[in-house]
Amino acid sequence: MTEHEAKTLKELIEYASKNKAIVVDFHATWCGPCVKIGPYIIKKCQENGITLVKVNVDDNQEAAQKFGVTAMPTFAVLNEKGEALLTKTGGTEAI
Repeated sequence: MTEHEAKTLKELIEYASKNKAIVVDFHATWCGPCVKIGPYIIKKCQENGITLVKVNVDDNQEAAQKFGVTAMPTFAVLNEKGEALLTKTGGTEAI
């Protein structure tokens, strides 16, 4: 598993283009549920060899807007074209 932090929308799309699919964790440092579920998502991606890209919505508002993120945590699966195949919002509800 590879873990990255995408600071721009361009970086996020570049990470997606290098993989068949990636999991994107849209989060914020002040979001309690994000902090709580973060280690679980990292562990599951590691166990399954999935590339995880974390997007801090405060630092990368362009990416958050593009994928319609209005609440955190939000998780998305992107294909190599940067298209969202699946998006789920919430802590344990998203799993």
